[in-house]
Amino acid sequence: MTNDIERLVCSRAWPCLEALTVMWCESGGDPATFVPWPRTATPDDGVAGLFQIATHANGVRQWVGWDLYDPAQNIEAAFILWTGNGGAWAPDFACLPY
Repeated sequence: MTNDIERLVCSRAWPCLEALTVMWCESGGDPATFVPWPRTATPDDGVAGLFQIATHANGVRQWVGWDLYDPAQNIEAAFILWTGNGGAWAPDFACLPY
């Protein structure tokens, strides 16, 4: 599965090694990883999947209809965030590749 995930990550038009470094740091490569946000009333409020994508922003559910535990969908969400940041990892990712 790891090779499949790495292939999916590297299939996007971003720096492959940077993306893999961020993914390994964020989740250890485990697509089932979930870290809840402390002090929230919503039990599914936190970060999910390979790239630890935020499930909520300012109390509003994000990525409605997405399965953030599906590697392909989580990687696509990460790519959308990275692209939206002009090719930068911050501020959407806690881990940086450098």
